[in-house]
Amino acid sequence: MPLFESILVFENYPVDAGLQQWATEMQVYQIQSVESTNYAIALKAGVSNELSLEILSDRPSTTIQRMLSHLQTLLEGMVANPSSAIASLPLLTATEQQQLLIEQGTVKEKTWTK
Repeated sequence: MPLFESILVFENYPVDAGLQQWATEMQVYQIQSVESTNYAIALKAGVSNELSLEILSDRPSTTIQRMLSHLQTLLEGMVANPSSAIASLPLLTATEQQQLLIEQGTVKEKTWTK
């Protein structure tokens, strides 16, 4: 069993001002790359003019979509409440919260009827 099943890679390459000036004279076209990992889930974040996220996974796409939905909810919570502690921000959507409450209520009813 692996020690870690996932990895987060944050790419933030600093670019020297002199290099930026030189780079305007050079253009690169048709870049192709192949990435692979031994982790079940790899999330790669990069920063330029905007935040970019890329996820590599061997998990079913429904699992990944749900995880990305949680990440989106968290990021939206950070934007809406920038001074809040990260632990107080939501991960679940309103629909998932409602579903969880219903499921917990059902479990309690079954426990009480025994």
